[in-house]
Amino acid sequence: MIKFLLRKNFVDGWDNMFQIIFYNFITLMLCIGGYFAISATISNIYVALALFFVVTAIIFIPIFSMAEICQQIACFKPIDTKDFFKNLPKVCKVAIPFGLIIATLIIIALVAFPFYAQNESVFGTALLILLFWIYIFLFLSLQWFCPLYVNMHGSFFKTLKKSFIFFIDNTGFSIFFFLYTIFLYIVSFIIILLVPGFAGVVLAQCNAVKLRMYKYDWMEENKEEIERDRQKNFMGKVRIPWAELIAEDKELLGHRTFLDLIFPWR
Repeated sequence: MIKFLLRKNFVDGWDNMFQIIFYNFITLMLCIGGYFAISATISNIYVALALFFVVTAIIFIPIFSMAEICQQIACFKPIDTKDFFKNLPKVCKVAIPFGLIIATLIIIALVAFPFYAQNESVFGTALLILLFWIYIFLFLSLQWFCPLYVNMHGSFFKTLKKSFIFFIDNTGFSIFFFLYTIFLYIVSFIIILLVPGFAGVVLAQCNAVKLRMYKYDWMEENKEEIERDRQKNFMGKVRIPWAELIAEDKELLGHRTFLDLIFPWR
């Protein structure tokens, strides 16, 4: 399933390359503009801090709007650039509070980690380690917030709760995907964050959640079979028939070679 996910992410990204670049360009300009705005007010720490929260919240608005587009791509639906602008006011109620949460976590990290790192006591070291693992847990969970929201369109707190549940239920997969996201951003920085960039990462997340949801739909429809498997298996592990679940997606996607990845118009 992971091999298919990687192939699907890259192919969908190339097939919609111009849209991806366009969305990334808008988000990148907001990031650059926000950076210079905060830098200009850095002499007044309170103004700079308030501006940082505002800028972070604003940046997540286009990210959530492009996530709606990426969800359509993940479901093999046609997309229209106009939808990106139509989605902007709709996602504000979720994007802004999520951006404020991320901004708060960043500020706490910038203050707390150096403070506890300088504290050479056992208590300070213990708090530093605890804080580190809390942040690992938070970011591994929050990476699923945006794709879960565009997949289900639940309320903010309901989606937040599902993000933590999704991570706990898919711990290994979440760790792998977090590393995969880091890889995508490393590649993005080489190409000035235009490809795959923010939109490419969001598209990968939407694909991952969409495919993972097949498991939950299958489990809902096969409760009796799952219960029998758990009784037979000492560890209670359930075998998920991924080959069957993604068969339709593989058929729609078709066979792709490495040359198709480099030359998507072939």
